[in-house]
Amino acid sequence: MGREIRVGCPSSGSLPLGARRITRDWLPGGAVPSMARLEEVREFLAHALSAAPGLPVAARGGRVVACSKTFEQLARLAGTPSRRRKPHTGRQLTLSQLRRWIPVLAGAGPARRARLPGISRHRAGQALAGALVAEALLTACEAESVGISPWSTREGLLLEQLGAVSAAPRHDLPLTG
Repeated sequence: MGREIRVGCPSSGSLPLGARRITRDWLPGGAVPSMARLEEVREFLAHALSAAPGLPVAARGGRVVACSKTFEQLARLAGTPSRRRKPHTGRQLTLSQLRRWIPVLAGAGPARRARLPGISRHRAGQALAGALVAEALLTACEAESVGISPWSTREGLLLEQLGAVSAAPRHDLPLTG
């Protein structure tokens, strides 16, 4: 979640709503915002996502997956064990967990955020923006929780394509070249 977010739907593409960009444009320096500023950011994100064409809605009982360092750190903050301690444990982040931690992140500056579980020092300044983007995205997609993938977006899309390819008959494979 640097400068943009990518949503796994061809018609929605990339949106300029990454944690780094929101921090730069709305929460400079990662400083502690006022409640009014926090609401302004939430309203901006909700409006931007509602205007995004083709934003998917989570299927009831379906699986929603995030593949970003920001989501991974937020899941750690919410209590998910580290990959080093429990490498094969499924990682989840719920909207309610996220909403419990946003006030904590909002009330702390970057130095204090860096001491929170899962938040790295070099990402502490954008941790609040990342949480706000994650909250807005889950809300807009009507998802109550998200599974955390250990893979990056590029690797995740490749794995998804490999899964789709292995399930497709040979004559249906797309040709590129």
